[in-house]
Amino acid sequence: MSEQFTRVGKVNEGVIGHLISNHVGKDAVIGLAALVRPHSRGELRLRNSDPFSPVIIDPHYLEDPRDVAVLVEGNKVLASLFEQSKTFQKFNTTMITNPIPGCENLTIRSDAYWECLVRHLLTTVW
Repeated sequence: MSEQFTRVGKVNEGVIGHLISNHVGKDAVIGLAALVRPHSRGELRLRNSDPFSPVIIDPHYLEDPRDVAVLVEGNKVLASLFEQSKTFQKFNTTMITNPIPGCENLTIRSDAYWECLVRHLLTTVW
């Protein structure tokens, strides 16, 4: 499963492997908070004067703090949905408790932890 997620999401395989290490062979659900209308704005730049050179794409992800705040709140909603909704309670659903590598010094589920998670696991579908 980690291979599929890292291939599609371009997330470091070691990070995903660490997160799911206690859950291999068990049923799982992955929820992702998505930013549909980000405030951060990227840019395209010409690499050089050659019209056939690929352009430089710099998306400037998470440069606007409002984007981080929305993703933090989105992760809180997902955690609440997975653990408090009647549907998921039927299956005894819980969030993974392995801390994100690089976020181990933060209290899991604190705003600082969610921000760290967002910054480490950010990916795009565009």
